[in-house]
Amino acid sequence: DADSQTVQRSRAEITEAIGRFAPAPTVLLIDANGRVGSRLSNAVGEHHQNPEDVNGAFLHDLLERHNMFLPATFPGLQQGASGTWTASNSSRAEHRIDYIAATLNTTLVGKCWVNKDFDLVNVIPDHSAVCVTASFRARAGSATPSRRSLPYDRALFTDAINRQAFVKDLQKLEPIPVGVDPSTHAALLSSRWLD
Repeated sequence: DADSQTVQRSRAEITEAIGRFAPAPTVLLIDANGRVGSRLSNAVGEHHQNPEDVNGAFLHDLLERHNMFLPATFPGLQQGASGTWTASNSSRAEHRIDYIAATLNTTLVGKCWVNKDFDLVNVIPDHSAVCVTASFRARAGSATPSRRSLPYDRALFTDAINRQAFVKDLQKLEPIPVGVDPSTHAALLSSRWLD
């Protein structure tokens, strides 16, 4: 069906994007909607284990394929509770479904934690910020990954008249109210920009 095709396409895009930057150290910020922990490996540790579900299995396989790991799943790295999502029903149960992943050669210098006080500007406060401190070492002589060029002509902005016209167009957009969740904010901005 269309949903499974979208999921497969998204997974392929993620895998391709990670591969483009190999062997450079990589960090992924992942809203995986998946649980891990019942299958242990170099990628997923035993800290705050959960039964691995379908999305968790995809994440686990992706991490293993790209030599990455979830620091928050290893004892001694995660500090405090690990729930990143709170159910909106009456149970208000917390689950870890959001992660930060890093390449295995990353030297962690601190800790991982969930920041419940970080304002994600969600209408329903159901997600918490996942945090990690880490350091990376660049290898001498390593190549800088190529970057995709942006799909606009930068020369247009060298002209003062074009810049002023662009700013004027931005000022005409109806303001988006403070407190709108990120998804609604993006949708409003896109629709207003295209109109």
